[in-house]
Amino acid sequence: MSLVLGRLLAPINHGDTIVGGTMTAGDWARVALTFLVPYTVPTISAVLALREQERLHDDCNDPVTRVEQDRPGVRHDIVSPKTF
Repeated sequence: MSLVLGRLLAPINHGDTIVGGTMTAGDWARVALTFLVPYTVPTISAVLALREQERLHDDCNDPVTRVEQDRPGVRHDIVSPKTF
């Protein structure tokens, strides 16, 4: 997907300097970023979503968290073991 977007966006953003032959090293670095950003943003988002999902899954397996979810407002330090 990033290759498709990069191929589309690079000429839009840098077409005049590419065609004019006046590309500098900084311009080529910006072209590289044009290809990398569409890959990097969804990758980071996916990693963060997976971490959050794993954290939520771990919280659901914690007995204290389960009590807090089942009985909102009840302090877990005063809940007796019989209520589990």
